[in-house]
Amino acid sequence: MPFLIVGLCFVQKSSLHWYGLLGALLYGVSFIYFSHSTLVALENSTASYDDLWRQLGPIYILHGGMMIAGGLLFGLDSLRLRVLSRTGVAAFVLGLLLNLLFSISTFPVIFQTLGSSLRNLGLMIIGIGIFLTASKTKVNA
Repeated sequence: MPFLIVGLCFVQKSSLHWYGLLGALLYGVSFIYFSHSTLVALENSTASYDDLWRQLGPIYILHGGMMIAGGLLFGLDSLRLRVLSRTGVAAFVLGLLLNLLFSISTFPVIFQTLGSSLRNLGLMIIGIGIFLTASKTKVNA
């Protein structure tokens, strides 16, 4: 995920404001931590997501906040620039907002997958948009 975000920064060239770059950095760092948390869960044979939360404590919540805040900063700056697919970026941002809503509500944890799925769908739409734009550029060159 960190490489994906760096790639999206590159596609938008140097047009991102400082808060968009900071958001990309926070989002990427949080996913490095989440990769670590997956390894911890596998190593400890953690039975459930709730057990993982108890094992990792506040640092897990901190990285979740970094992911949401960073993704929103990056997403809002990307919407401002209009370089990436607006539909894809909007889905990415909406997915993050759903993740935030479900994390602070009494919904069962499984609902987090709705936000994560929408967020990932947004990233796929962005990727398809980049591919189609690059294909048009090659054809017209």
